[in-house]
Amino acid sequence: MIIISGPSTIGKNPFIYEVCKNFNFSYVTPLTTRQKRAEEIDKVDYTFLTKEEFKEKIRKNVIKQWDYCLKNYYGYSFDFPGDEDTITHGLSRMALRIKALYPDSITTIFLYPKSIENIMITLEKLYTGDMLLLRKTLVEEELCHSSLFDYCFTVDGLSIDLLQNDSVMGLLSKNQK
Repeated sequence: MIIISGPSTIGKNPFIYEVCKNFNFSYVTPLTTRQKRAEEIDKVDYTFLTKEEFKEKIRKNVIKQWDYCLKNYYGYSFDFPGDEDTITHGLSRMALRIKALYPDSITTIFLYPKSIENIMITLEKLYTGDMLLLRKTLVEEELCHSSLFDYCFTVDGLSIDLLQNDSVMGLLSKNQK
């Protein structure tokens, strides 16, 4: 199984969707309590829950892997470690915790921005006030964790351009059944 991580707006979902299409991977849909963005589809990009629904699923042990970040919960109702041809994305600290539980079954990939400044500019267009500060702080945290991932690939432009990278292609092919 592969878990993709990287800062907000790096393009994790477009990258994963292309991997699923071109390599026949199955996408593990995360759950969250954050607001759905206009372009997102419930139960496709994320399963969107209320905080009470999420907490109830934790209490019932339906959600086993979860984190609280940016005033919201994120997690999975998926039984890790999964198969070689499954892929998802997650907060870097959650991805690393899952990797620690299943070191031989999980491959972690971090998408690192060539321009951190561009990520910050994009965040400034999307958020203001406390949420902007929280988002920028999370980007810094995510970048600090990047060296702990199995692989770190620099994104210069669109994340899907990484599918032209021989190292990425070899890694994805290796993870197929």
